Amino acid sequence: MAYYAVPGSRIPLVLDNYQFRTSTVIYPRDWMPTHIRWILKNPYGETVYFKESSIDKIGIVDSGYDGIYHYTDWVICENTGFMQIPAFAEEGEWTLKAQFYNTAFGFEIHKDTETLYTIPVHRESFLDDLNAPIYFVIPLSKWIPLPNIRDIPVAINFALFVTCILLIILLIIGILIFREVKR
Repeated sequence: MAYYAVPGSRIPLVLDNYQFRTSTVIYPRDWMPTHIRWILKNPYGETVYFKESSIDKIGIVDSGYDGIYHYTDWVICENTGFMQIPAFAEEGEWTLKAQFYNTAFGFEIHKDTETLYTIPVHRESFLDDLNAPIYFVIPLSKWIPLPNIRDIPVAINFALFVTCILLIILLIIGILIFREVKR
């Protein structure tokens, strides 16, 4: 039987001695990745949610020249926690990507994105959605065309949201019944 995830399944955001390579035309002496952005994409390639963190531990494994390009091989150890498959997730291959970057004066410098793995998602029942968050991203960078404006990820606990709506409905019904009894 193949492994698959359902809404609410936890995705660990952990890198243990993960290596990747950057290359530039000039020697990037002062640059090194300091932050990571974990990006969850649905089967259509749309960003559903992202989570950002400072990198816990980073080191250089190797560096040198390949023609006119300077390369650096980095090793990263990172533990940001977890992310979940969202409620009402479409079935198919979801991807988790890691974007490494550095910031200077509010600008992100030298982004490198690596696909870490794909996650086959399968829907079983509505009850799975109750254990999953609702994710969406507020695209401020599209609405406000300034270079250092960033999108805002939002996560809502679906079960808590449903519970609050039901409590509000029960409160309204209780008030209406109380008013009718008083008459």
